[in-house]
Amino acid sequence: MLPAATWVTAAALVTPVAFALVSSPVVAEPGPETSISASPTESSSPIISESPSTPAPEPSTTAPTAPPVNPVTPELQMEMDLDALGLPTGKVDGYVNASTRRALCAYRDLNGLGATRGQPGTALMSKISSSSDLPLLPRKLFGVKALVSLTCQTAYITNNAGYIVRVLPVSTGKDNGYHETRRGFKRVYWKYNGWQASSLFPEPDGRPGLYRPIYFDRGIAFHGVRKPVKTKPQSHGCVRTWPKDQDWLWKRLKVRDRVFVYGNYWSKKTASLGGYSKA
Repeated sequence: MLPAATWVTAAALVTPVAFALVSSPVVAEPGPETSISASPTESSSPIISESPSTPAPEPSTTAPTAPPVNPVTPELQMEMDLDALGLPTGKVDGYVNASTRRALCAYRDLNGLGATRGQPGTALMSKISSSSDLPLLPRKLFGVKALVSLTCQTAYITNNAGYIVRVLPVSTGKDNGYHETRRGFKRVYWKYNGWQASSLFPEPDGRPGLYRPIYFDRGIAFHGVRKPVKTKPQSHGCVRTWPKDQDWLWKRLKVRDRVFVYGNYWSKKTASLGGYSKA
């Protein structure tokens, strides 16, 4: 057993060592995976140079150029005047074609200038432009409800007072022989409401070819057709019309109404209104 002094000395030696072990801080060495970040530096913001704003362009004060306008030629003006009078000019385009000449013929016919399909002159154009309405029929023709001009290929539909209420484009008999549309004063004697087949001239496809016929002379009638109504005679003797015109005419003409057929398509010029006008 050690003497007491020895224990004291040993304790004195151990205590500082233990104190040193306890009081010394433990610092871990950085390992290979430990990263040391540098102190952050001030980030340099990009310098944006502001260019001076471009001013908006001022609105243009120059008016836009208008598209070119087709000039109104004398022929176009004449067609517009004829159309305004209710004459069948066809397409109003400034070109004098067969439809235009039909309307010109009707104007001459009704105004006592002689019925002809010839080209117009400046004097006629001027007269047409000054016309505001179609003339009254001569008194001798009062009471005739439908006049058919073979020269002009038109039909004039009138009222009891002698005024022309409508001018229709028509196509009549294709010759002056077997297929002619006979001239003279006639009367409506029968009307059929619907499509009717012709016993003498059946259609090639077998379908009825006469639309709402209005008979006025021994088998000759006003009637509509499926085919176009030409500006020249093409029928077997009847007076062909467009179906829409025939619908109107069928309601207008009555049994016993008078019809007058006159003129000659193959003559260069014929008397106005079959000679009942001053011309």
